[in-house]
Amino acid sequence: MISTKCYLWLIILSASFPTITVSDVYVEKTIVIGNSISISCHMSGNHSASTIWWFDVQIIYAENFTPNDIGVDNIRGEGLGTNVSYLHIESFAPINVGTYKCSFGEDTFTYKLNITDPTIFLLCMKRKCPPVLLLSESTLYKFQCYSDQIKPSIKYEWKLNNEDTGKGVEERHFLTNESNEHVTVDGSELSLFVQIGDENILCSLGNISKFVNIQVIQSTATSPNMIMTITFTSLGLICFILVLVITFVSLKCSALQRSMRRLQ
Repeated sequence: MISTKCYLWLIILSASFPTITVSDVYVEKTIVIGNSISISCHMSGNHSASTIWWFDVQIIYAENFTPNDIGVDNIRGEGLGTNVSYLHIESFAPINVGTYKCSFGEDTFTYKLNITDPTIFLLCMKRKCPPVLLLSESTLYKFQCYSDQIKPSIKYEWKLNNEDTGKGVEERHFLTNESNEHVTVDGSELSLFVQIGDENILCSLGNISKFVNIQVIQSTATSPNMIMTITFTSLGLICFILVLVITFVSLKCSALQRSMRRLQ
């Protein structure tokens, strides 16, 4: 049986050893190239050890040491000598892929960061595009394109029938739901009047692209050209009928005159 003095001594000993926790429960993360991320290390309790951040096998952030000292200019450290320390990585790039460790004395926590290409999303009138989009001829239609890369360093490009098109293109901002958080991303919108013969619309960001097949059907509405054609056809028919009537009347008059001469 443990005496009261021993029990109190165990409590004091356990309280004197700090523990490390982290703000994010995920040890391994995959970051979209060009996006930013912050990783953190928290220590509860009193401690005398200064924070040290390691990147793979070398120190990247510590007392009198910054990421610039190893040639990394898109990482900024924060919170040395406190219970919370951060590494902020701006515009995540292939050079940032690796293992990051937060160290308080002998205690460490590890982040393994990977990288991935952005995913493109193509919308038809702000809705998910079907496998084949059916459109009426000469219909004004709008296509939206964005990706999970929040601020792309290059512009979106559009193609109509596999040929570049810049007409009707505008830069837009889109509100997405990334990790259950609303995020505003930069995107692009294409507005065009579809015509018979149009087959596909493609949006690309670098070497990543998304497309939708379209099928344009002839409009059933009467166009101005059709109205003019019908009008001219009707006028021609009326003129033809008038000519027939005049001819018929002339023939009748001639026949009547001949009959009257015979009677005389």
